[in-house]
Amino acid sequence: IDHLVNAAVEPMRAFTAKTGWPVYLGTVSDAVVLLRYTTAPESPMSFETAGYDLRFQTYESALGLAYLAFCSVDERRSIVESVVTRDGGKLPAAQRALLTRRLTLIRERGYAFTRSARSRRVTGMAVPIVHGQHVLGALTLRYPKRVMSEDEAPTRFGADLTALARENAARPLPDSAGAP
Repeated sequence: IDHLVNAAVEPMRAFTAKTGWPVYLGTVSDAVVLLRYTTAPESPMSFETAGYDLRFQTYESALGLAYLAFCSVDERRSIVESVVTRDGGKLPAAQRALLTRRLTLIRERGYAFTRSARSRRVTGMAVPIVHGQHVLGALTLRYPKRVMSEDEAPTRFGADLTALARENAARPLPDSAGAP
């Protein structure tokens, strides 16, 4: 995780310098999304305070949905079952089917949007950071809903955000002995 964050800092800063928008890096641990880094303090269009190690439900955040959509079937099943168990119940068949359809759509589009039961003024569009067959985390661009729609955001920033995720995934990871 530390290597992923360290490798992502400069490309994320360059993205924010180019677009003006803050981006956030999240990973999944214990079936929740953890915010690991953000360029919000450097963004002239930032409207949120930056809080590291904030936790988000995987189903409610664009970061979590992007991660779930692109991780392996076994990892997805484990995360979903962990969330269901933690919430003290079962995921009804209708809700499981809805989640499956949403994740399929996210894989087809290549990005996820924040979905929350609460009315929010902010939207997040997230893409996964995929290295080989593994999802390392996800990046999200957050913006006020009034600034652009879910149709406009991918047109304006989808290619750049995806390129940023690919750049981060292509950075060398330490080998099993811990050497860079």
